[in-house]
Amino acid sequence: YDLSRQKYTADVQLAEISNGRADDSTPACLTYDGLYNRIYVGMFQSKRGICVIEPESGELIQEIRFASNDNNNFFAWADPLSQTVSGNLLLSVNRNNHELVALDRASLQIKKILFVGEALNGPRAVLVWGDNAVVSYPSRNGLLFIPLGTLK
Repeated sequence: YDLSRQKYTADVQLAEISNGRADDSTPACLTYDGLYNRIYVGMFQSKRGICVIEPESGELIQEIRFASNDNNNFFAWADPLSQTVSGNLLLSVNRNNHELVALDRASLQIKKILFVGEALNGPRAVLVWGDNAVVSYPSRNGLLFIPLGTLK
């Protein structure tokens, strides 16, 4: 939405459509990648995972899907609730899979998946501080400091 012109400049369908019906997903987080001029939209309750958007057009240019894993016995989606970029990595915290995923920032291919421990509701957010990915994990009552070198 352009506030100065008071009109929508782009419209993008983020929910996944199956048999003419949209899933119950909602955007959970937004991360801008200035190096590649992309917006990453982590989707809550969607098999779509992360929607990759081209900012100027609002076009959906890619999806980053995460399959549910052995640590996720209840949901078909991983719930990528938080992303951040650091160096050549895009990091994603996938709540239902109890994991931190490192993707190659250029190709968006998965480089490493790290199980961060099981607890009710899984991890919540990730940021980079110094040489560490810091993962908030409310159900484990704390923060996990993961050296970035282990994610490459």
